[in-house]
Amino acid sequence: MAINPGTKTKDRLLDKLNDHGASAIADHLPDNMGGTIIVSKFSGWGSLVTIIPLLDAIKNRFPQSSIILLTHKKNEEFTKILPQVTKTILFSKPGLANFLKSPFSFWKKIRILRLEKPRLFIDLQIHTHQSLSMLLSLLSGASIRVGLKSSPNRARDRFLTHSIYFNRHQPLYAVFRQVGNLLELGPLPHSPKIPIIFSSKEQDRVLEKLDLPDPQKRLIVINPNASRLSHERRWPRTHFIKLIEGFLRKFPETNVVFPGGPGEYQYNEPILESFSDSGYTMRNVAGQLTLQETAALLKKASLFLTNDSGPLHLALALGTPTVAMFGPTHPDLILYRPNPPKSIFLYEPIYCSPCLHHTPTPPCAGDNKCIQAITPESVLFAMESLLTGPKKDPGPQEWRFNPARYSPQNERQIPGLIQDSIIKIKTR
Repeated sequence: MAINPGTKTKDRLLDKLNDHGASAIADHLPDNMGGTIIVSKFSGWGSLVTIIPLLDAIKNRFPQSSIILLTHKKNEEFTKILPQVTKTILFSKPGLANFLKSPFSFWKKIRILRLEKPRLFIDLQIHTHQSLSMLLSLLSGASIRVGLKSSPNRARDRFLTHSIYFNRHQPLYAVFRQVGNLLELGPLPHSPKIPIIFSSKEQDRVLEKLDLPDPQKRLIVINPNASRLSHERRWPRTHFIKLIEGFLRKFPETNVVFPGGPGEYQYNEPILESFSDSGYTMRNVAGQLTLQETAALLKKASLFLTNDSGPLHLALALGTPTVAMFGPTHPDLILYRPNPPKSIFLYEPIYCSPCLHHTPTPPCAGDNKCIQAITPESVLFAMESLLTGPKKDPGPQEWRFNPARYSPQNERQIPGLIQDSIIKIKTR
């Protein structure tokens, strides 16, 4: 690799580390390769769901290799159900600045990686913690370091031996397919398979934990939350309240359960308090269920209503009928599979959407008009369609609703009006 006259010493060192010629990567990765492969993914466990097909393909191509996963400590419970992963190294605060403040902990993890003598490092960071993952890839000692980049990045080019262009306008499955193509992994599975097997007894135990007066009623799970890193993905609580009022008038024999993490209990409470004197059965179980129990709850549910969040990926992988609302993100770009069955995605494409990961700060400064534009009436119609539609799965549906066509005076005609105003969003 050529060195410009003014290149600094550190650049010369990185050039030397990367100077392995332009031969095909497959020449360095035989099918019978043993040793260790490191995969880096620090995002939430919803993102880990999306890399399951890639992990499956890696294990199928290199069955004699062990896989080490580098991820956030909050994902510890989820990593335990991944049979492809041999070992997990957890990071409590995966920001690079935090490791510079605690060098002993940082170098201890580096020592673990180097003792493994990895052959391949796969950096799957897309939007966050790229600097940390990039540094870990180099210090791991792996001779082949593969990663994604979305723009010219001199440092990333030098730390990685093989960089793949990350096209932010392509869905996740297409992005990971490019990684698979580079490593010659063959076709990736069409959708993630969650390796959790539920017996009827396990599902019944979850219902017992909910303490429902009548467990035989229809079970609806509603998730008003989204990642703390992007509260703009939350549909307004006032919309949830209005939607639930309309839904329970039509389907009164329903149990409604609100899941979530330990820090999301208080956010759910105002919604339940609005129905405290209604006589309807509602449970706020945020922070009270394990991941296994949450998965069993979703598997048992007749329907799941959610914002773009980790539980959405889990529900789709489990095959739960799902209605999801998108605003700062676009369903085509977020979901691993572009057409999961038994699902309806609602999205109003206003000018500034999608903005998440496209700009440092939301143009709306948090006033998420994009997801607010999705009306309770359109969500209610989508839920009804999944619950009362034909038994034969009609396939994926992505709908938009024109609220200008709706008024309380013509409520009896609303199915016909909505049908007229639905626009099929073309998937890539």
